[in-house]
Amino acid sequence: MRMNCPELGKRVAACFSAAAMLACLWVVAALAGCAGDAGSPSDGGAVETLDATSLNDAGATASSQLPFAIEGVPCGAAVVDVAGGASAADFNALWSFGGDYAEIGSFPLDAQTVFGSYSSNPDSLVSYGAALLGEGGFEVIDSPSVNPSLYYEPQDGSGDANRIVWRSSLLGDVAQAVSDNWRLQVWDGESGTVRTLGTSQEIAGDEDVCFAYADIVPTMNAENAFFSTAVQEGDALSTLVLSYSLTEDEPGAVLAEGGFPAATDEGVVFASDPADAAADPFSYSKVSACEAGTTNPVLTVSSPDSSWHVSGVWASGDKRVVAFSSTDASAGSYLGVWADSFATPVAWLHAESPSVVASMNEEWLVWGAGSQAEHAEMYAYNMADGRIVLLGTAPGYSRPAIASDNNAVMVPVPNGGAGAVSFTVGVLAD
Repeated sequence: MRMNCPELGKRVAACFSAAAMLACLWVVAALAGCAGDAGSPSDGGAVETLDATSLNDAGATASSQLPFAIEGVPCGAAVVDVAGGASAADFNALWSFGGDYAEIGSFPLDAQTVFGSYSSNPDSLVSYGAALLGEGGFEVIDSPSVNPSLYYEPQDGSGDANRIVWRSSLLGDVAQAVSDNWRLQVWDGESGTVRTLGTSQEIAGDEDVCFAYADIVPTMNAENAFFSTAVQEGDALSTLVLSYSLTEDEPGAVLAEGGFPAATDEGVVFASDPADAAADPFSYSKVSACEAGTTNPVLTVSSPDSSWHVSGVWASGDKRVVAFSSTDASAGSYLGVWADSFATPVAWLHAESPSVVASMNEEWLVWGAGSQAEHAEMYAYNMADGRIVLLGTAPGYSRPAIASDNNAVMVPVPNGGAGAVSFTVGVLAD
């Protein structure tokens, strides 16, 4: 039985059986028009900035047209080509870590601490534990299992110094190769304790039918954590938005079919309604919100050839960001930025990469191209004054992250060739 938003908190009872599916499915991205509107931080040096308010400079345009139509929310903001020219700006790089596979960063809590994983024996893939990493050392908050067959590799998460939620993936012959047997956990900063919120087995039973369909990071508000997984039921593929209570020790709930959940103060916003679920269950045509016990559509994207779709959703405070991609990878992608919970359009940011991996707080949005080798620049956009800062370039690991309640940023720095990535932590100026 699948559950909708009003049944938040009820037990996950959906059980799916099917052959294991391929895990490494990458969301292909691209671009979309508005219808109906009335230096490198690795060496502590300068990074580059583009003043997005100067629309005649560096390739920015004042066009109100996009290659797709948006309905449901206002979208009359300037379109800015972020790959235009840039001038120097200060980035306060404070410290670095990694570069030897022993420490891997996920996101910063503040300028002194990063959540990630640590291993004293990085030659062993089953030796990493979830950890708080700092310039002066590390603290493992969840030790790895001594049984390799039960080992979950810590991966991405979100949170702050008070609470962190993260996902891990079971390693093994099947896990990560053809499926994603995940586990969701939460760390409480006051008590230092870790609790498992849920696992893929609760969704799929003993079958390996959950798999990763994109870079999905668990997200949370004061009461619930949200996550998403792809499943197969018979011949049909779908994605589910899941909710787990942070205040009660109870099973999770399936809120709706959809993906890319982003927690809000009132609930969660997420991508929904694939334009052609049979052909591509990940080509979402809408963004919906599950808030105050009710699920409602927020916006719809459409284009004459149905090539544009929602490829990411993020939220912080009253700010909302939605990524739009195309089946034509050469079109790049667009990031729509809104304030006042979609009531006020702020900007349209055009990136050259066909999809993006992003992170945000109420002041800054940071993003990169994820695991893509091309167009691997990493940027930060200031939502108050329109500044765009070039943080660096990291082919294959273009995924900067910003703290949720301050402006600390973690930037991956490639070491060349097959060397381990290192990370620089710094602060973006107000």
